[in-house]
Amino acid sequence: MKLSLLSFALLPLLCLAQTTLIPTTLGYGTFIGINNQRYKVVSWRGIPDADPSVRLTNQWVIQCGDAYIVTTATSVVPGQSENCLFINVFMSASTPPDLSAKLPVMAWFHGGGYQGGNTREAIPNITLQTSMDASRPFVFVSFAYRLWQFGFLVGSQRDGQLNLVLQDHAGSRGKTEKRMSASSRVTIWGQSAGAGSTLFHLIANGGNNESLFVGAMGDSPPFNAMPAYNDPYLEGVLEQFPSLAGCDPKVQDKVASCLRNLEADTIASAGARLIGSRNSNSLRVRTLLGRRKFARVPVSPGSNTNEGATWSARLRNPDANTSMPHFTQDTVYNFFYGQYPYFTKESFDKAVKLYPIADYNVNFSFQGQQMYGEIRYIRVRYRYRYNNTHLSSDHHDELQAFFVPSKLANPAPGGSGIVQGDERVLVIVCDE
Repeated sequence: MKLSLLSFALLPLLCLAQTTLIPTTLGYGTFIGINNQRYKVVSWRGIPDADPSVRLTNQWVIQCGDAYIVTTATSVVPGQSENCLFINVFMSASTPPDLSAKLPVMAWFHGGGYQGGNTREAIPNITLQTSMDASRPFVFVSFAYRLWQFGFLVGSQRDGQLNLVLQDHAGSRGKTEKRMSASSRVTIWGQSAGAGSTLFHLIANGGNNESLFVGAMGDSPPFNAMPAYNDPYLEGVLEQFPSLAGCDPKVQDKVASCLRNLEADTIASAGARLIGSRNSNSLRVRTLLGRRKFARVPVSPGSNTNEGATWSARLRNPDANTSMPHFTQDTVYNFFYGQYPYFTKESFDKAVKLYPIADYNVNFSFQGQQMYGEIRYIRVRYRYRYNNTHLSSDHHDELQAFFVPSKLANPAPGGSGIVQGDERVLVIVCDE
């Protein structure tokens, strides 16, 4: 049984009069959340997103569930697990107790480069406060999903479903009109890779979103390399990965079943050794958009001013790290080539002319940052731009305007729980 977001919109609002413990029943169990009296937000965190093997009753859901196993992990570590498909639900404690009301729902997909990330930092206390101040209440729901080798494998071999992440997202939102009718009031939203996920949902199934959402938002949706599902590059990944995991890639009709029978540690280790491959999807975005095969709903993406900062400096390879001594223009190209395998040196040389090095104080690192930020995150966006001169405007910095860090949302006794330099932004969810 998958959960429908409308079931969250119809939570028993009369229970909000309670002060601390908030029980609610979803049909397959009773879950107990908490009322954060400091922020006046009620939350149910870590709700299982599918039928468990044993019926759940009276589950305490006051903490977010485990994050999914990150790509760089060579084994499963505490706080990460294959059993990560949990939902977190937040709503204002001052929402009018009208049981007939169907509040709009915001569905949040976290970022992390399709390799990491979790829902724990998406604590929407600030966002819910501003929505109540504007008399536009809504329910905020965040989802975990499978990452990289556990959720993004793709190729021409059809031994089972390989690209599972869209299924995680769609299943969490409710997959049929029986559970979420055309009159549902769900807006999907994500940041970075999560924003990329909203793009995939806009073009999935040739643009037929099955009336599962009425709007889409995206913070810094990445413009990634999108080869076809049977591209030689991706076929090579799908052949190399099973080999690293101990499965025979030549037995094509058994690869997926072999991988499914492995321990999570084995799959994690194989994925970490193949970390160079980070994206795979069976859709050619330009072709679909050109044919107007996308969901016809309001879309509002945006980006930060300094989206390209620090990415190259994080790399271990000095030949692609522009913060290393003696880097050159070739270092910048090597970094781009690692992100876009089909980006030729000839094309790069043409692009560089649009970014004269003199404009960046003869600093190839600054030049590369501007190029990368515009190519991946800025040039293909419109609607809004986050430019914060005192709290920074790098990739993901806008999240401080929406979310309270978890350590501040649940402060230790005696702690203030107040965010310094609080930057508030009003988020309005599509309601029709």
